[in-house]
Amino acid sequence: MTRHLHIVGAGVAGLAAACRASRQGTSVSLYEMAGHAGGRCRSFHDDLLGAEIDNGNHLILSGNHSIRDFMADAGADPDGFATAITAGFDFFDLQDDREWRIAMDDGRLPTWIFDPDRRAADTGALDYLAGLKLPFAGERTVSDLFGDRGAGYRNFWEPLSVAILNTEPEIAAAGLLWPVLRETVGKGGQACRPMIARRGLGPALIDPATERLEQAGATVRFGTRLRQLETAGDRLKALHFDNYSVDLGSDDAVILAISAGHMARLTPDVTVPDSHRGITNLHFRMAEPLAAPGEPFMKGVVGGISQWIFVRDNILSVTVSAAEVYESTAAENLATVVFDEVKRALGLPTRSYESFRIIREKRATFTQSAEQLKRRSGPQTALSNMFLAGDWTATGLPATIEGAVRSGHVAVAKALASPGQP
Repeated sequence: MTRHLHIVGAGVAGLAAACRASRQGTSVSLYEMAGHAGGRCRSFHDDLLGAEIDNGNHLILSGNHSIRDFMADAGADPDGFATAITAGFDFFDLQDDREWRIAMDDGRLPTWIFDPDRRAADTGALDYLAGLKLPFAGERTVSDLFGDRGAGYRNFWEPLSVAILNTEPEIAAAGLLWPVLRETVGKGGQACRPMIARRGLGPALIDPATERLEQAGATVRFGTRLRQLETAGDRLKALHFDNYSVDLGSDDAVILAISAGHMARLTPDVTVPDSHRGITNLHFRMAEPLAAPGEPFMKGVVGGISQWIFVRDNILSVTVSAAEVYESTAAENLATVVFDEVKRALGLPTRSYESFRIIREKRATFTQSAEQLKRRSGPQTALSNMFLAGDWTATGLPATIEGAVRSGHVAVAKALASPGQP
């Protein structure tokens, strides 16, 4: 049985793994090449905006049980998140300035799909019942499955799939939507209540996780990049970092919670996705708060560039998923177009922003197509003491925070059950 666990990568997957193992009494060493934990989910103070912002905008739902387990392992305060009282999602259509709200029932019976006032504009109950085809989607894409549904596709399935899969519906694997909907929508509104970090994911989750590990006596090293894996037979023998090496004991195990690209550079023996999609996040500083202190909110947008607007105090944050087409757009031009959409969606005709910041994540997720899904590797490898975690691994979920956290938990379970060297 594993006595010491070495975890490489302090993103969400690595942190979740470290907190789970530490809470179960296992000795842990955590290594991260950046100078901070959190990966894509980190928060930082931006001098230009004069505020704490998230590197990217992330939506958590009350039904994301792996994330909630991570919060418990990390000792995170649930009050760090503003959790909606009911499951409701507001949308604005930039094409005709219409608004609607998807308002779900708390129970599992989806009576809301039969009420025109509680579903997306111009949609009918059959548009939602079409989701029952998802378990049998095979290699069909989202547009293959729902592209003939008119407003049901435009106002529901397309924005839903882009938000979850960060891949154009024309190539996105429809079947990946099913496990997400099964664990959230399928369990009723109680599992679909939005949870938004009041001060950012860093203060709400990443910082408590790091502090909990240090309090538990775990070794946490930042600014250390893994350069080489040394093997002996069917086991890892040593980890070689930039400036030092770590020899592995007979009862040590390793979890590599690193990016697919970094994994491919370390070893050709692990198959990884090799196509990726970007996300562009735009952050605007307003002169006055648009949300009450500690009460952030969000709104969906269709018919334009913007897709989701998050408001926290005087910071407006806008997400543009599958954003390759805008990668070459000049920052000032993109900000002008997006903010015009934001003003219309939020009803701010006379206001302007004081400053803005654009963060382009060119490899935010792997391309979630049927072809790329075949390149996901499971948690176990050919080496008996090396395990994998990360949202790109075969979690059964899309490349989401929930999937990343779950991958860390699964990797820990596999690692701790593995026998030591005889």
